[in-house]
Amino acid sequence: MKNLSALCLIITSLLLWSCENKVEKTTDAKKVQKTPEVNDNWDFTNREFEDSHIRLLNKFDVFSFDKISDSTIILHGNIFQGWKRKALEIKDTLQLTEKHFSQDSLGKKRQQILTYSKRDQTIFQLIITKKELTYDSGNRKLKTDVWFDYSGKLSINKKQLKYSTSDLYTK
Repeated sequence: MKNLSALCLIITSLLLWSCENKVEKTTDAKKVQKTPEVNDNWDFTNREFEDSHIRLLNKFDVFSFDKISDSTIILHGNIFQGWKRKALEIKDTLQLTEKHFSQDSLGKKRQQILTYSKRDQTIFQLIITKKELTYDSGNRKLKTDVWFDYSGKLSINKKQLKYSTSDLYTK
């Protein structure tokens, strides 16, 4: 009985010692490793921005736009009018009227708000949010994935059509 308890004591002390050494090794490795730099110079109006065709939804209504130049987009829309009717199709060329960034507490650009309009008849506000995820990709290398989330608001005030929504989203 005494031999068994002594053996258990030795095994537990060895396990604790090995766990402590493993923890110290991983923390030392993390101290040496640096987080990779993520480019913070992103702007939707630049030609280098990858997404030029984006689709936004609101219930049964679908809106998409193509970026033609840095300040011009073509807005395409299908507005649902009932199950037995054909959807109302919209196609408008809009010009950039307002552009600004929102920053987080560290000073990094997190959101860009763009406003496009056409003679105050059609006003389209696009909100682009930058999202990042940093994770361990194996072999003690940190990897950062960056993607953009899109949302928006649309107001159309024409003689033939009056439409307004504030919850356009991507799916």
